[in-house]
Amino acid sequence: MVPESLTDLIAPASAKDRADVFRDICAELPDRAGPSGAALRWIEQDTGQTNNDPASALRIAFWNAERGGTPEHAAMLLSQTGADIVLLCELDMGVARTGQLHTTRETAQHLGANYLYAVEFIELENAEAHSLGFHGNAILSRNSMLDPILIRFPEDRDWLTGTNRDRRLGSRIALAARIVLDGHSVVVATTHLESHTGPDQRAHQMELLLNELESYADGQPILIGGDFNTRTATKDAMRNTAARQALKCKDPKVFTQPQAREPLFEIAARAGYTWLSCNQPLPTERGSAEVPARPLFRLDWFFARGLVCETSRNIPAETPCGASLSDHDVITTDIRLSGLHKITR
Repeated sequence: MVPESLTDLIAPASAKDRADVFRDICAELPDRAGPSGAALRWIEQDTGQTNNDPASALRIAFWNAERGGTPEHAAMLLSQTGADIVLLCELDMGVARTGQLHTTRETAQHLGANYLYAVEFIELENAEAHSLGFHGNAILSRNSMLDPILIRFPEDRDWLTGTNRDRRLGSRIALAARIVLDGHSVVVATTHLESHTGPDQRAHQMELLLNELESYADGQPILIGGDFNTRTATKDAMRNTAARQALKCKDPKVFTQPQAREPLFEIAARAGYTWLSCNQPLPTERGSAEVPARPLFRLDWFFARGLVCETSRNIPAETPCGASLSDHDVITTDIRLSGLHKITR
């Protein structure tokens, strides 16, 4: 019988077609992906060492680590941010392109931190070259991380067919957990919205995310950090400089203030989230061989509810010698409880 989670991901017209697709995909999965791709449902936890000293404020970092292939350098960069909690996406585990490393675990070990890791996709391209082929999100902290949950968005089947360039099984996700701030439970979440669809699909993913977090948080404050891919169009549509320059002529502020063209912000506002104090109006996208185009967008954001954000920063994702570590910069913000939450909880 096809597990429910994979039935949701594989939905051809007939039951026979579904069975054929399921059989073909499972034949491609590495053995250690678990029966029927069970890795898409689990959260790996390493929470052996904890620091539960009370704190009235915490520094949160978010970073799209672009596969995380150099854990030692990544840890050095993240250490320099002074972050108490690090929210991450795009981390490989057992993938050939990053030397089969468990990039989350190695980065956490360099930091002396605990970690949570969840699989976003299982790589099907050149599957025989990977020991696992996992790609996902993580949360790192020396503090306790309690009751973690995995939120999986509906599958964009263009990944499965290879329309989005690399064949993958899975879908975009969010990973969330509870932490303690000033004696209160606070929810932190890391997410990665789809780059190969437009603003309306990202808005739909945002709505699903906020609804799931609403149920999970049960009134507790929430801080979301993520790569929201707010290019105001698909990634492919914004690959060249000409398209970006045309957009700049129409709306020069849109690269760092995309709210009018990305309805996910309106959805967040209606749900009581703020972002203005949590983010600087600066790009987080870095130029790369894949995306040499200019100007650059702010793709990475914090959204907060029931919290005060202060001292928000962008930090270049570079080694001390100036070598780029990712196609995204790191963002940080300091959080504390709002006065209203202190009174009512």
